[in-house]
Amino acid sequence: MTKSPEANIPYDAWLSFAFTKQCDFQCQYCASNIIRKILKKVSIAHSIKIEKLIDTLGRTKKIFKISFTGGGEPFFIPNILETCAQLTTKHYIDFVTNLISPKIKLLVQSINPKKVLLITASLHIKELERHKLLDVFIAHYHLCKENGFPVIAQEVAYPPLVTEIAYWKKYFKTHNVNFLFVPFSGIHKGKHYPAAYTDKEINQFELDPGVRNSFRHFGKMCNAGHNFGVVSPKGTITTCVDVRTSVGNIYKTIRFRDTLLSCPSQTCTCPAFLYDNALLKKSLS
Repeated sequence: MTKSPEANIPYDAWLSFAFTKQCDFQCQYCASNIIRKILKKVSIAHSIKIEKLIDTLGRTKKIFKISFTGGGEPFFIPNILETCAQLTTKHYIDFVTNLISPKIKLLVQSINPKKVLLITASLHIKELERHKLLDVFIAHYHLCKENGFPVIAQEVAYPPLVTEIAYWKKYFKTHNVNFLFVPFSGIHKGKHYPAAYTDKEINQFELDPGVRNSFRHFGKMCNAGHNFGVVSPKGTITTCVDVRTSVGNIYKTIRFRDTLLSCPSQTCTCPAFLYDNALLKKSLS
């Protein structure tokens, strides 16, 4: 996910749908891919119960941002387009997607771009190259932009990629695709990232030096569970990825906390405060 802009946001709450681990790619740095290898199976995406979801959201009297993310490719959800069409009559949506699904063309034809807050196009350069899908990614990136959809391309700043930065920057500049690097969160050669980034790597990836501590929020106030929640494939809503306290179900009722949360995690793997600081500020006002 990408940080939201510091602006007056048109929604009151945010649900992040971690609805599937199913994906086209096998990125080395992806935690979900590591889990798939261990379990030796793929989590198949199931359809969303649209009518029940819309009814539950309506009873809260809130306007939502619904993010389709979760370590897998959201366009594997069979009725993703139908769901988005229903949601965007009142609410807002955004995506984290590898941008190679044929459904991208249908999305731009059927969804109001003003109700799409952001399409975060995950570049995954080496997998795109391996599958010979670079041209597909580039074509869909421009299709979204040409149809008025806000889209940003980003690649994980995975340490082994550092020697190829100059080549890929030139390649995508030639194809009029602007992209940025986002921090890798995980272990590489026994080192814990993003804390392990060297000054040279920070400069080469053009990361903010403060990124080394960006996933550490222990003891600080967070809006997770207050106006933010993570949704599982079964519809259960939990406070966040690390705090598995239930705050409802998208097919029954939503019971957000009345107060903010003091972060109990030493390392926050899904920092709601970081990815949507505007919503945190709104909850503090």
